Amino acid sequence: MKHAGWFLVLSAGLALLAITTTRIHTDITDFFFHGDDADSAFLVNQLQSDELARRYLVGFSYPDLDEEAGFDFLTAVRQRLEADPDVQRVNSGRPSEAALRQLIQVYAPHHVQLFSLQPEQDFPTLFSTQGLDAQELRVREALLGPDPQLAKSLLHEDPMLLTLNWLQKLGRSTPRPLTRQGYSVLFVDTRIDATDTAAQARFQQRLQTIFKQLDASLGDAVHMEVTGVPVFAVHIKNAVAQDIQRVSILSAASVALLFLLVFRSGRALLVTALLMLTTLATAVLVTDGVFGYVHGLTLALGTTLIGVCIDYPIHAMVHASEAAGAATLQRLWSPMILAGITTVIGYAALAMSGFPGLQQIALFSATGILTALLLTRFALPGLIAMFHPSLHPRLSANWLLAEPVTRILRPGILVVAAVVVVAGDSRLHWSSDLNTLSPDLEQLRQRDRSIRTHLVTVEPGRFLLVSGNNIEQALQSAEQLIPRLRQLHDEGVLDAFFPVYPLLASRALQQRNETQWNEILDAAASTHWRQALERHGLNARTFPPLQPERLAPLQPADLKGTSAWPLISSQLVQLGEQTAAIIWLGHHDPGRVRRAVAGIPQVRYFSQKDSITRLATRYREHATTMLLLGMLTILLLLAVRYRSLRRALQVLAPAAASILIVMGAWGLVGVPLGMLHLVGLLLAAAICVDYGIFFADNRVGDRRITFQAIMVSALTSAVSFGALGAAQTPALHALAWTVAPAVLLGFLLCPLMLRGRVSC
Repeated sequence: MKHAGWFLVLSAGLALLAITTTRIHTDITDFFFHGDDADSAFLVNQLQSDELARRYLVGFSYPDLDEEAGFDFLTAVRQRLEADPDVQRVNSGRPSEAALRQLIQVYAPHHVQLFSLQPEQDFPTLFSTQGLDAQELRVREALLGPDPQLAKSLLHEDPMLLTLNWLQKLGRSTPRPLTRQGYSVLFVDTRIDATDTAAQARFQQRLQTIFKQLDASLGDAVHMEVTGVPVFAVHIKNAVAQDIQRVSILSAASVALLFLLVFRSGRALLVTALLMLTTLATAVLVTDGVFGYVHGLTLALGTTLIGVCIDYPIHAMVHASEAAGAATLQRLWSPMILAGITTVIGYAALAMSGFPGLQQIALFSATGILTALLLTRFALPGLIAMFHPSLHPRLSANWLLAEPVTRILRPGILVVAAVVVVAGDSRLHWSSDLNTLSPDLEQLRQRDRSIRTHLVTVEPGRFLLVSGNNIEQALQSAEQLIPRLRQLHDEGVLDAFFPVYPLLASRALQQRNETQWNEILDAAASTHWRQALERHGLNARTFPPLQPERLAPLQPADLKGTSAWPLISSQLVQLGEQTAAIIWLGHHDPGRVRRAVAGIPQVRYFSQKDSITRLATRYREHATTMLLLGMLTILLLLAVRYRSLRRALQVLAPAAASILIVMGAWGLVGVPLGMLHLVGLLLAAAICVDYGIFFADNRVGDRRITFQAIMVSALTSAVSFGALGAAQTPALHALAWTVAPAVLLGFLLCPLMLRGRVSC
C-alpha cells in the first residue's frame, strides 16, 4: 500500500513534467527526412530553408480600382507591414529606387568584367559601327530619361554606360511579377524563426487585420490571397494539433467506455488509467530527451499506444481475478517478458531503417512497452491491493474455443483467408508519394498556383544543380549552361530561367571580359566611339575617355549586405564538401532540359518531388528488409524459447496470417500501401505475436481465461487504433485501417490456428 501511494505521486509528477517540458514539432520534414548523406542533407536544407520558410507571397486583386487608387492602397499596405517589428523587408519583386541605386553603386565598377558570357564575340560587335550606334542610343535615352542625374553619375567610371546593359540582363534573369492591370504581388520576408509556427500564425492574423482595415476604406474593393511556406506550415500544425486532440480524446474515451462495459468497474478503469498515464508520460519524456522534440504524428500515434501497452495489465488483471490472485502474476511474468521482447525487437528493426519518423516511433513505443511491463510486474499488485477493483470480464467469446465450432469454422475461414491473400497480394503495390500522408492541402495549393500565375517565377522544387570543388568551378560550369538554356527558351521549351549570372560571374569569365576589353580598346576604338557620339549630336568632349580596366574580380563577399545578396545566397549552397550553384527554372519540359544539359560535368536536373520519392522508397525498402530481419529474429527467439522451430512458427502463425490478409484486402480494393501502412503492419504483428504467445503459453492451464484476456486486449487495441480514423491526416487513417482489422483477425485466428498448449 505504501509503495502504491508513492507510485501515485510519481505518476502525477511524470505527467506534469511531460506536459510542461515536451517540445512538439509539426514540420513534416522533421518526421520524414534526415540529412544522412549529401543529397539528403541538401534536400532537407531546401525544404527547411530559413529564407524560404519566412517568405510570404501576397496577391491583391482590384479590378474596379483605377491605377492611382491601386497604387495608394499598395503603398499603404507596404508602410503598415514595414512598421511591423517581425517584418524584415517588403518588396514588389522589382527593386525600389534606393535598392536600384545601391545595386548600381556595387556593380557599376564591374561593368566590363560582367559585360558578356562571350566577350571574344560581343566586344568586337559592340565596337562595330552598328554596335556603337546602338550603345550611343542607349546613352542618349538614359541622359534624356526620367533619371538623368543617375546616368550622369555613372559616366565618370562607365563612359559607355555598359552598366545599363548589365541592368537589362538582370531584368531578364530575375523572378518578377508580370505587369497586369488590377493585380499586384508583394513579397514579404519576416524575421520570425522558421520553426516558430505560433509566431507565424500571429503574424498572419496581423496581416489579415491590416488588409481588412485598409480594404474597408475602399468599400471592400480588393481581394487578397496569401501563400508561402509559412502558410502551409501553420495549416499543417493546426491540422496535426487538432488531430492530436481529437484522437487523444476519442481514443481515451473509447477505451474507457469499452473498459467499463467489459469490467463494469470504475476502479479497474482507474488502475489501468494510472498505469497508462505513467507509461505515456515516460515514453514522451524519453523521446523528447533523445530527439530534442516529439513530433505531432508520433504523439498522435502514441495515444493509441494505450491499445498495445494495456495488453499487459489487462492480461494480468483478468488472470488474477479468475485464477489464484497475486500468485498468478508470477506465473504470467515469463510469457509477458517474452511478448515484450519480441515487440521491442520489431521496433528496433524499424529504427534501423534510417527513417526519422520510424526511429522516433520505435523509441516511443519501445519505451512505452518496457514501462508497461515493469509497471505490470511491480506497480500493479500494489494498486490492486489499494483499490480492490472488480476485474471479471462481462463479455465472453469462449464459444470460439469449442471444438465443434473450430472444426466448422476453421476450413472455411482459412480458405477465404488464402483466397484474399493470393488474389490481393498479386495486385498489391507500394507508393512512395509522401503527399498522400499529409493533411489536405489542395485548397492552399490552388491558391499558391493562382498567385504564381501572376509572376515570372520558378517552378517550385525543380532546378539545375551545378556542383564543383569550389565556387569558381561551380560558376564556370553554370555559365556553360546558359547558351543551351537560351536555345530551349527560344524554342518554347523553357519559358524562363534564372542563372547566377549576371549577379555574379566566375573569376575566369571576369578576366576574359577584362582581357578582351583591354585588347580591343586602342586609339581607333576610342576614336570610333567619339565619332558615334558626335554623329548623333552629343558632345564627345564632355564624355570621359575610355580607359583600360585593372580591377579585382567581383566576389560573393562583396555582395553581402546589398539587395543582391538574398538572391545570390539562395543560389550558392553547400552540397557536402562541394559548392553548388542553382539555376532556377520556370515552366519547362523536364525531358528536354535533361537532354540539353547532358554532357556538362557536375550538372544534374534536380526535382524535389522525385528526390523525395526516391528517398522515401529507399527508406521503405530498407525498413521492409529490417522488418523481415526483425521477424526472423523473433522467430529464432521463439524457437529457442520453445525448443522447437515448428512450435515457434505455430505461435507466429496468427500474426503472420492476419497481416497477410489485411495486405491482401488492401490489394483487392486497389489502395497503394505507403510507409505508414508498413508501420501499421508492424504494430499489428507486434500485438498479434503477443496474443499468440499468451494463448500458446497458457501458464494458468485454462485456455478460457487466457482467451478472455486476449479478447479484452484485442477490443481495446482495435478501438484505440480505430480512433485514428477520425483524424484529418491520411497518415493516421493508414494506421487505423491497417492495425484495427489486423488485431481483430489475429485474435480470432488464435483458436483456429493454435490448438493445445505450446509450452516447454
